[in-house]
Amino acid sequence: MREPHLALDLFRRHPDLCLEGYITKSMQSYNWKEYPHEIRLKSPYKERHTDKFLKSQYLDDSVVITGDFLEFMIGEGVITKYPSQGHGGSYFWKHRAEDFSTKHWLFLRNKKSNERYGHQYFQHIPNGILIAMMREKGIPHHQEQDGPNARIHFGGKAMKSLKRFLKDTATGDSYKTEVV
Repeated sequence: MREPHLALDLFRRHPDLCLEGYITKSMQSYNWKEYPHEIRLKSPYKERHTDKFLKSQYLDDSVVITGDFLEFMIGEGVITKYPSQGHGGSYFWKHRAEDFSTKHWLFLRNKKSNERYGHQYFQHIPNGILIAMMREKGIPHHQEQDGPNARIHFGGKAMKSLKRFLKDTATGDSYKTEVV
């Protein structure tokens, strides 16, 4: 059984992040190092930054799937020394993690989760969770021009590996993964 409140704990370890990504100057009317919680509450999505919301199972699922997505990318050897200009930032890759969630092996083999939604499983991945999990996994990145997004060090091989994974799982082939 996994620990509860993964998302809440993640954001407590990374107080300069919120669900949208980096906390930007436009959100900072307080000293964010002293009052990170109050800054999150100034976000346009302030109702989503309460402890109650951050304790949701839905966000905990996002943390787990994002971790598995990043482990997959690490295993594919796509981390580069410098960020690639041609392969998107954190906002682009959060959408790729959502694509990954549709084929995620935990949910492919858990019909109850798929039936709960009545369609193919899809997990929303917040930009801030992707950035925080990159830190947790030691994946290099940096903030883009005082905005909420991060530039990620994924090379050209990253998209090819992900497309191959999505194609192989759609046909039922196992792609370098064994079910435990």
